[in-house]
Amino acid sequence: MPPNHDPDGFFAADEALHRELFAPSDHHTAWQVIQPLKMHFGRLRRLSPPDPDTVLGLIDEHTAIVDAPDAGDTSGGRARIRRHARRALDHGPQLRAQYPEYFSE
Repeated sequence: MPPNHDPDGFFAADEALHRELFAPSDHHTAWQVIQPLKMHFGRLRRLSPPDPDTVLGLIDEHTAIVDAPDAGDTSGGRARIRRHARRALDHGPQLRAQYPEYFSE
């Protein structure tokens, strides 16, 4: 089944990957520290269910992020993480306008 036909499964796998990205950092509390902020990102992610092309793009992004350290491409990995995180921020204003009841000032 394509990932876009199982949004809950997709989001669970996406969450697990993001959690695992913090594991090798030796910043054991980093994942807990970002939880309040993650709530807002999660809301944005849920309000824009991924279409098949978006899912494939996200998988490609995740793969590149995970592969970067093994390839010795630390700066490229950082740039990919920034671009990946920026995706939610770029769609935020549109989603806030479309679903104002999910946001407060």
